[in-house]
Amino acid sequence: MAMQNEKSHFWSHPATIKKMVELLHAGGVILSTTDTVLGLLAPLSESGRCALDMIKKRQAKPYIVLLPSIDLLGHYVEPIESFHIEKLLNSCWPGPLTILLKAKRSMPRYITGAAGTIAVRVPDHVGLQAVLTQCGPLFSTSANLADQPVPGVISEVDAHIFDAVGLVVDDAHMHNNAVASTILDCSAGDIRVVREGAYPIATLQKIAGVQFS
Repeated sequence: MAMQNEKSHFWSHPATIKKMVELLHAGGVILSTTDTVLGLLAPLSESGRCALDMIKKRQAKPYIVLLPSIDLLGHYVEPIESFHIEKLLNSCWPGPLTILLKAKRSMPRYITGAAGTIAVRVPDHVGLQAVLTQCGPLFSTSANLADQPVPGVISEVDAHIFDAVGLVVDDAHMHNNAVASTILDCSAGDIRVVREGAYPIATLQKIAGVQFS
């Protein structure tokens, strides 16, 4: 069970962002609260991907890529030709919406899924934004072992995960009813619901001006 120790820090502490950036630059993994559920953060590198696979005890499943801004999206995905998808991104980012898009052909396989897609999100979290601004895009995933429930608070995180990360960043106001991001697959041009989460599908359909499949 996760306990308060030298790994534990709070977003509100002035030195926390600096410690996070240093650890990520050194290739470490961080357990932290986010604007959605408890997550793991890792460098956007092959070693970062492998570290997350080992911690979560899973393979061959891609991770979400967190971006500091929508302005960087074009570096990772093919041009978006759908007005409806553009409306969603411009209206809902930063926010709890993850979008699957067709990755650029130059993207390495450790970033993309088997179908050549990439899952991207711009978080609505001041601390995360500060880290992303200094580190660049990061891998992100929920802080649970494969096929296990996502813990609601730090103290519920599996001991294996807690022991494997280099830093734990909490929020004094974190509650255990956080909701995961909504995931939409827009990689084929249309919009398909993968998972309904923090963003209600009805709200997103209204913003996009189109029904989802």
